[in-house]
Amino acid sequence: MKLSTVLIVILSIIAGFALIIFNGTSDIIEKISGTILLDGMLISLLIMMCLDILTGLITAQMGRSPNTDDGKFSKKVFVKGLVSKGMILIVISLAIIVNFAVHNNMIRDIVTLFYILEEGFSILENCTYAGVPIPNRLKKILSALEEDIEKSEDT
Repeated sequence: MKLSTVLIVILSIIAGFALIIFNGTSDIIEKISGTILLDGMLISLLIMMCLDILTGLITAQMGRSPNTDDGKFSKKVFVKGLVSKGMILIVISLAIIVNFAVHNNMIRDIVTLFYILEEGFSILENCTYAGVPIPNRLKKILSALEEDIEKSEDT
């Protein structure tokens, strides 16, 4: 078995345990929130980012990645994706700083929700490339949420 396959299996198991742990265990989330200023939205974003990375790796392992010519894993594309995730966190940090200045969490919430939806679309896209059928209802709900966010950003 290839090392990349083993890595994907290990990451899948870790992600599965993380979802089990965070699903319905609000005490843990509250403890994390009080310690390092995270709330449900930020934790959700971090989980979505991990799932996006995982589904991207799985898609590449299957040879179906749209980001490379041969559909296989590319270190360059992987690093670019990680840098992109880091930049998203910088943008959210900026929104948090602005919130402190104006004493309102609305800006940070809108920015965070926008990126949660973007990560969700990316996960769905990766699943589609991997051959997983996506329910149309889920696609419609996410599209409607994204439209609502874009409208609130314009006002």
